[in-house]
Amino acid sequence: MTEAPEPAELRADIAQHRAELADTVEQLAARTNLKARARKSAAAAKDQAKEALTTAVDETKDAVSTAVDEVKQAGRAAADQFSGSPAAVVRRPVPWALVGFVVAGAVVGWLVWRRRT
Repeated sequence: MTEAPEPAELRADIAQHRAELADTVEQLAARTNLKARARKSAAAAKDQAKEALTTAVDETKDAVSTAVDEVKQAGRAAADQFSGSPAAVVRRPVPWALVGFVVAGAVVGWLVWRRRT
């Protein structure tokens, strides 16, 4: 026959099984606690949304800052280009294509008027 285990061994075995059972019960309770899981999930979603918003705001600030710098540089370049007299800035040459359209329109108009008479 086998020997009966010592009472101390039994107590240690029982304590170990109780600890394992307590861990298992805690895990099962955590799985069934829907409110806590929902709160945890909502908190995670909130944190993720805050991070996304912060990232978007930072990217937007960077983009606006870059655009402002580019506009300032373009303004400085334009000011440097037209740093001459104000008359030089106001005087703009007429594009030759516009002159050609006006002349062609006048010729066509004259031809149409001449055919009618």
